Amino acid sequence: LAQSSKQLHKDAARAWLKHDNPQQALFHAQRAKDSTLTAEILLAHGWHMFNQGELANLETTISQLQPDTLYQSPRLPLLRAWLAQSQHSYDQVGDLLAQALIELKQRNIELTLAEQGEFNALRAQVAINQNNPELALQLAENALEQLDPRNYRSRIVATSVIGEVNHVLGHLDRALAMMQQAERMARQYHVYPQALWSLLQQSEILIAQGHIQSAFELLDSADQLADKQHLQQLPLYEFLQRIRSQIYWRWNHLDLAEEFAHKGLNVLPKYCQSKYLQSYAILARVHISRGELDKAGRYIDLCGELIDQSDYHADWIANANFSQLLYWQAKGLNSQVEQWLQQSQPVADNACNHFTQSHGRNLARAYMLTENYSQALQILDHLQQAA
Repeated sequence: LAQSSKQLHKDAARAWLKHDNPQQALFHAQRAKDSTLTAEILLAHGWHMFNQGELANLETTISQLQPDTLYQSPRLPLLRAWLAQSQHSYDQVGDLLAQALIELKQRNIELTLAEQGEFNALRAQVAINQNNPELALQLAENALEQLDPRNYRSRIVATSVIGEVNHVLGHLDRALAMMQQAERMARQYHVYPQALWSLLQQSEILIAQGHIQSAFELLDSADQLADKQHLQQLPLYEFLQRIRSQIYWRWNHLDLAEEFAHKGLNVLPKYCQSKYLQSYAILARVHISRGELDKAGRYIDLCGELIDQSDYHADWIANANFSQLLYWQAKGLNSQVEQWLQQSQPVADNACNHFTQSHGRNLARAYMLTENYSQALQILDHLQQAA
């Protein structure tokens, strides 16, 4: 009877594939406990499902594969690593790629030049996430040389990474042009999560250039894309709401800033609390701006706990520190400011991007709050020269 049931599920999986429904096919392949059929469906349809935002289903399915099935070729390990990247599990991506290379080597599977390009494109994304723009640029350029011209997905990623590198190095016009190119390619080949990412990066670049209204209008285009392609369940959609919230706070639309910060938090699953930091920092600023210091204090405490528990990009830390300093100023907690100064890194020699500039401004604020005006002025002069 069990054998008959398994065969029925296999037949159902094949039937669903003929009707171009890989989701149902995967369901029945798993019920049949047929890992070969499951891998076959993933290899044929996994990227299409990825582009449709079905990340949780894919991740669950791939995690259940036995190693010999998972590592029969580089394609499924790459998809697995991309799933981690797309769900903001940045710290896992490098480990997954390194593990894949070891497992493939143990099975005497050598990467072709084009497959090396695919790995390098994703490794470039990992490097820029880890604030290593020089390595990211090298890997992205290597990837573009190695990739098959028809591998549009990895070419889009490599192009996007080069845009991010230019953003981090302060070449904002070049960064914007590269992100616009990545967006066009992503739309052309229907890689909509990457198109959304490129739009959000463009918005951040425009903010760094001081074009706040243009950045805000671009978010409407990003929202329309997310709505049309059903991308609202991606963690990336939280990024969209967060940028919108930050802009509303700049414009002193505090109710809207609060609303969109909460909308962003609602996108993230409960087990991703480390990703709440940016929105908590915005909510703290909203309450500080209203004079609601008790409410602000709760978010400041949460920010402090998250910073202690996780390893964040300098951009996230600078944003959270800004809220902390505003709160300590409002409460007159100069001892907290002095303690923060003692453990803070000095301003970078080449403060050429928005987050190193933001950190420098945080230091200048802190020195002013502690009445150390000469050091504050020295930092501000340095930031101005770098800008």
